[in-house]
Amino acid sequence: MKNSQIKKIFWTLIVLFVIIISFIFCPYDGIWKNKLFPFVGILALVFLILGLVLYFKVRRMKFKDKWLKRWFIVVGISPAGAVLSSILHNLISGIGIYLGYAEFEEPVFFLLAVIGFPLLFLVGVFGVLWLGRR
Repeated sequence: MKNSQIKKIFWTLIVLFVIIISFIFCPYDGIWKNKLFPFVGILALVFLILGLVLYFKVRRMKFKDKWLKRWFIVVGISPAGAVLSSILHNLISGIGIYLGYAEFEEPVFFLLAVIGFPLLFLVGVFGVLWLGRR
């Protein structure tokens, strides 16, 4: 990894990912989890913004290894995909409920937001770490 800004953004994204995933899968469901929810929402927004910043910075840079650049792009795009899928899931579910389908639930965007894009993020991180070690 050449650029120190890209390194900082990359490692910050990893830390934010671990915090957000830890909050989501934390088995404790009490008053503290409810109080911390707005904080985690802000962290998710920062995660989205840093992912997009990483994406645009990497697109402008020249890399010797094309695959390293591609893995960085995957790492930068996956936070945006997760947040966008989450918003679309809630929007479509809300429209379905508004139209009178009380048991309407839209699973595709939910599965993308909760499973697909986080796995894509992890694959991208491992790809960057594997190719960046050279």
